Amino acid sequence: MRHPRERLTPVAPGRGLSRREFLRKAAGGALALPFAGAILEACARPGTLPPGVEPFKLSRPSDPATLPMNGDPIPSGRPTESGPLQLYNWSEYIYPRVVKDFSKQFGVDVEVTTFNNIDEGLAKLRTGQLHADVFVPTIDVLGKLVAADLVQPLNHDYIPNLEAN
Repeated sequence: MRHPRERLTPVAPGRGLSRREFLRKAAGGALALPFAGAILEACARPGTLPPGVEPFKLSRPSDPATLPMNGDPIPSGRPTESGPLQLYNWSEYIYPRVVKDFSKQFGVDVEVTTFNNIDEGLAKLRTGQLHADVFVPTIDVLGKLVAADLVQPLNHDYIPNLEAN
């Protein structure tokens, strides 16, 4: 809709666009240009990845995936560390009586720190606010923990009942 003071300037056949129409269409094209790459990428053949991007292997029971771990497990034969076992767990996830019985049975103090949601839990670990010996994440964030180098491989020598259980 035009303003009442605007004059209608008819375009003669063969003359092309008026100045106003040209500017309007040029501005529209300039706004769309940054999104052209994303639009063209969306039109790529399904199943193809851009150069240099490695696909994630999906883990299946018949073909488990192994995540790349940074660092080595704690070496065997190391003396036991002093101090409490630091458990970082969901709030209201473990019954306090279980922690107390574990502590009594194995003669170790257990210090439980909790989080309310996984984002809060990851944030505290990433910032270094918290050091945990045992962290109870959900399986969907395991890849993020590995990528951020927040987990360490286990030394199975320290888990003597692994085969039995």
